[in-house]
Amino acid sequence: MPDFVLATFLIIAALFVLAGTILSVIGLLGLNWLPDMYTRLHATGKVGLFGVVLLLVGVFFFGLYEADATMVLRAAILFLFLLVVGPTAAHAISSAAYRFGQEPYLGPDGKGGRDDLARDVRQKAEELLDEHRRKKKKKK
Repeated sequence: MPDFVLATFLIIAALFVLAGTILSVIGLLGLNWLPDMYTRLHATGKVGLFGVVLLLVGVFFFGLYEADATMVLRAAILFLFLLVVGPTAAHAISSAAYRFGQEPYLGPDGKGGRDDLARDVRQKAEELLDEHRRKKKKKK
């Protein structure tokens, strides 16, 4: 390949690594500064994930610069894996935390924000209780 193409790959790789590092640092700051588990999970799950993805894109371009096919393939596979698993894991963690009683931060006065899951959890609990009562009546 011509030298200017290789230099372009190296510059692109450096820019993606820089952007990924900045996003990862923002995610770490959010982890320390945000008030509750859900907003912290948002900071690390979204910003941190995309920071790592940008780092992997930088590795992808560095692999093109080095003409290393295994590096390019590994970066591409990890990129796809993280895009699928990252949001799924964040959702599973937040859902489990809510079901175990972790309350969301609703602002300093306690009135801000929405608690959409509370309605769903109450509704599911009522359905299960009604089903249990029906089964109990049938046994009698």
